[in-house]
Amino acid sequence: MTAERDGAPFRLAVWGDPIEHSRSPALHDAAYRVLGLDWEYGRRRVDAAGFDAAIAGLDRTWRGLSLTMPLKERAFARADVADDDARLTGAANTLLLGETAHGFNTDVGGLAAALVEAGLGSSRTARVLGGGATARSAMVSLLRLGVERIEVVTRPRSWSGSASGSGCRSRPRCSTIRRPRPWT
Repeated sequence: MTAERDGAPFRLAVWGDPIEHSRSPALHDAAYRVLGLDWEYGRRRVDAAGFDAAIAGLDRTWRGLSLTMPLKERAFARADVADDDARLTGAANTLLLGETAHGFNTDVGGLAAALVEAGLGSSRTARVLGGGATARSAMVSLLRLGVERIEVVTRPRSWSGSASGSGCRSRPRCSTIRRPRPWT
């Protein structure tokens, strides 16, 4: 089976910074072979400042992107349509490209499933390390599983460069603790 757009195979990739360590290309390529798809999946180092230009440079052969740090918030902002989890977290880790860009946050469901599989789906309290997009996804996952109290431990803003703990602002069952020194 060949999926083509104007005679060329679909192209997909994982973007982020850093990205060299990602195993996504090997995993996706293996799945495409098993499924008989003539699709290409690569990786590209893209930082937040270069995201808009990189998106603008894609042609019609591009079908989708997997996004990792620091691009999840940028991907959410770029999406024309977003799923509920992307809207709740302000982050999209998947962009389906076409006439419109559809943003998805698959981290929420994946984290919830992993917690249940590990036997942690009925915990009453939890601690989340970090204050970025994945931490917000973890908080939504935990709340959906019925966790009653979430403690978020972050670095001071000056170290993390983000609005650490912002996911707790509107959640009464959530508190933020700022760690006084860098992680070791």
